[in-house]
Amino acid sequence: MRNIYALVLAGGVGSRIGGNTPKQFLELGGKPLFLHSLEVFRSWGLLKSLTLVSHKDWILKIEEEAKDHLESNDRIVPGGNTRHLSTLEGIRSIPWDEDDLIFIHDAARPFFTHEELDQLVGVCLNVGAATLALGSSETVVHVKKGTGFTEKSVPREEVYFVKTPQVVYGKTLKELLELPLEKEESSHPTDLCSWLERAGKKTGIVDSSSKNIKITTPSDLLVAEKILKS
Repeated sequence: MRNIYALVLAGGVGSRIGGNTPKQFLELGGKPLFLHSLEVFRSWGLLKSLTLVSHKDWILKIEEEAKDHLESNDRIVPGGNTRHLSTLEGIRSIPWDEDDLIFIHDAARPFFTHEELDQLVGVCLNVGAATLALGSSETVVHVKKGTGFTEKSVPREEVYFVKTPQVVYGKTLKELLELPLEKEESSHPTDLCSWLERAGKKTGIVDSSSKNIKITTPSDLLVAEKILKS
């Protein structure tokens, strides 16, 4: 392994959270949401560079908000119409090779730790890719779409809720990039795990803290403030 890169996806428009401000700029603990992720990666101290992927209409704002947190190797790049296209734009912007590791992280998830990053690196080096994920503590059932009733119970020990950061080894990423890109954007992979599945590959699991929530709604922001204070 030579270098570790991180892509922080901060290109959402915040349609589900309401208002005119994308969620990555909403304040959490007195600063924009996306800065929490930058600070965790930066204080970890092992990155070669960090790339922020932003919606093209918000690049100037994200440059202004992030200017005191970026180093000379870091960059801000415009994203695409889907999460996957934004990921591809971020990947194209960095000089990675087969021996490197590339983290992919959603800026709407501010609560991850240095210890989790360490564990992700270890699993990725063994498996080729890794993700944070939270095991289910509740009964899980399968409901066929449109029926409104249960089909069968699913063993909870086999169910995990996928989080980010996720990380991929450069050699594995090279194979993923050789896959054809679907013309229909609705068919694009939704994250690294689903991308790997299309290549017949598996993702290693690192147990995530239950605090690793995704800020999607106003109530999520309230919960995040309580987590931050605790």
